[in-house]
Amino acid sequence: GGFLGLPPSKVPIVDVGINLTHKSFAKSLGDIVDRSIAAGVTTLIITGTSEAGSEAALKLAQTFKPKTPLAAAPPDAKQPRLLYSTAGVH
Repeated sequence: GGFLGLPPSKVPIVDVGINLTHKSFAKSLGDIVDRSIAAGVTTLIITGTSEAGSEAALKLAQTFKPKTPLAAAPPDAKQPRLLYSTAGVH
């Protein structure tokens, strides 16, 4: 099942503020992304809240490859982009 035992969504879900660059997620990053994909999330936007954090978010968005392919793409197709980033100073 999906999030909270609900079936995966049939419509695209976008997480607009995921803080994947925080050190507490370093060891479980792949699992977090895999669970998001399983729940039907199609886009994760990594939040940058400082200059260094925004640079880290951009690098992660450009380089991270999920273990689980997105369901929206056929197995032999190029995978659509999953991760994007924001840049901001708060």
